[in-house]
Amino acid sequence: MTFRCKISTEKIKRLRFKKREYRHNFLKALSMNALLGSELKDPLLEKMNLRQGSCVRIKNRCIITNRAKSVIRFFRLSRIQLREHARNGMLLGVKRSSW
Repeated sequence: MTFRCKISTEKIKRLRFKKREYRHNFLKALSMNALLGSELKDPLLEKMNLRQGSCVRIKNRCIITNRAKSVIRFFRLSRIQLREHARNGMLLGVKRSSW
């Protein structure tokens, strides 16, 4: 799988999740309702368990190198890029520690 292909599949996964997030949360709230019987909850749970738009499938990736492992969420950078940018002073409020 090429670099461009990985980016496009991640974008598709994020768009799919964004599109189905409201519906998923609505179904989840209905399934947690204590007033509904099990004959009404079972179809809701089946619809909710479809993994097509699941947020679990979304992978955090570095915005510069597209690296999938060891990505710091706050900066959306991999540890390697974070170190490099911090050393060059490109990240505001981040500096090397020394004691």
